[in-house]
Parts: sequence; structure tokens; C-alpha cells
Amino acid sequence: MDKIEITSKSELDTKLLGKLVSNYLEVGDIVFLNGDLGAGKTKLVEGISEGLESPQTTKSPTFVLIHEYASKIKIYHCDLYRIKNEHEAIDLNIDEKSEDGIVIIEWPEIAKSILPSPSIEMYLSHCDNDNYRKIIIYNYKDMGIDEINKEFNK
Repeated sequence: MDKIEITSKSELDTKLLGKLVSNYLEVGDIVFLNGDLGAGKTKLVEGISEGLESPQTTKSPTFVLIHEYASKIKIYHCDLYRIKNEHEAIDLNIDEKSEDGIVIIEWPEIAKSILPSPSIEMYLSHCDNDNYRKIIIYNYKDMGIDEINKEFNK
């Protein structure tokens, strides 16, 4: 497992990081996004979506639990914030969705015990400066995480 820590100084930085991550994603990958409300999880998904050339506008699936986006690789964007327990996540059929796309899950800790293992897990947190975010990335596959770090810090 590889780990890197990145400081995003703006929403544009967070989107850029998402675009860089998208270059290493493939069908079957599962991405966990952890962080407080407003930490930038959906903005990161927006960058992934743009990087995979989705023509659709990315929005938070908090109230519908899952959005599907057409792109070079189909994207399933899940938000488990509103579910009460892990059993409610079973109905999302995440295993099946990963067979033909990538699955990005916000608030995975709610159902972690029943979710498939992630390919990559990211933790986003607020910094002292309101616009800054600390983003820690754990890579559980051979993904070129060092390249992401180099590109981001150019």
C-alpha cells in the first residue's frame, strides 16, 4: 500500500487532483472518499468525471444515493450519508456496478463492513485556511500514485 498527502489550495486544485486520479482508474475500481461535509468530495468526483470525459454535470447524490455518469468508463457515484445502516447499502448493488464501471463512494464508513475493498481510498479534511484541504490518498493497487503527486505539484 502506498500513501501520499497533498494540499489542495482551491476547488480547482481538488478538481485537478480528480482529473489526475482518473488517468489511473479502470473498470472494476472502487474509490472511497472520506471527509466532513464541505471537504470537497463531490468536487473531486467532478474532476474524475471531467478527466473521463463525461458530458454530464456532476452533482452530489446525497438524496438519491447514486448517480450514474456516461464517460470513457461508466461512473457510479454513491453517497451513503443518508443511509441509517450498512444493510441499506446492499440495495445499491455495488459489486454488480463495478463489473462495468468504476464506483466512487462518499461516506463509505457507514457500510464499510459489507462493501468491496477499495482500489484507492482518500481522506479529505479542512485546513486552517478555509480554501485549503489536506488530502491523503491510500493506493491499494499498482496505480502510479507517485506520478499523481508529481503532476499535482508541478
